[in-house]
Amino acid sequence: MDLYAATYGGKTEIVRLLLDSGADVNAEGGKYGTALEAAAAMGRTEIMQLLLDRGGDDGIALQAAAYGGQTGIVRLLLDRDADANAQGVKYGSALQAAANHGGEIEVVRLLLDNGADVNAQGVKYGTALQEAAAMGRTEIIRLLLARDADTKIQGGYHGTALQAAAWGGAIRDLARMSTLKQANMGLLSRPLHIRGNQRSCYCFSTVARMSTLKEANMGMPSRPPHMESN
Repeated sequence: MDLYAATYGGKTEIVRLLLDSGADVNAEGGKYGTALEAAAAMGRTEIMQLLLDRGGDDGIALQAAAYGGQTGIVRLLLDRDADANAQGVKYGSALQAAANHGGEIEVVRLLLDNGADVNAQGVKYGTALQEAAAMGRTEIIRLLLARDADTKIQGGYHGTALQAAAWGGAIRDLARMSTLKQANMGLLSRPLHIRGNQRSCYCFSTVARMSTLKEANMGMPSRPPHMESN
């Protein structure tokens, strides 16, 4: 059994034996990448501490813990002075990971309270706000806006936060776009077809209900994408 497999399986004593035998703490293993990332993302605190003590990077561990929504581990790592703004290839920053996959608002709040840059850019969707908008995470969007997230930053996979919300809203029946505030962007002239439930919606009915991204004078794509429903 290698280090990643032992970590994934929660085998603390085997992890300890492997480390004592010279196992590489930074070796890539599987779904989460390294054993340290697996331990942090899965909430295996004791194993994670073992790996950190043998040279693991606490910044990477923080990103993985945020990705996994592991509030306790995020708090532990921040108490160890892990860099809340460290950027990684896989997750971006911890804040971006929390806003996208993790989805735990307490993790987002902890990171912001410990100096995470709310407008840092990187990885797939750009800023944490763009990440949250694409995933339809309403409460996280509200929190990020309250901490001065910039709605007009361009970048990432979708462009602006509003465009990310349009994509996320389309794939989730458009309901989550009701969090965008008074977006000065005009109405879409073409219907957004949602396949899978055999239904079509016009975006103008959603635009009228937008109430959270502050007066986002950002514009929308000229042609709305056709999205598959999940």
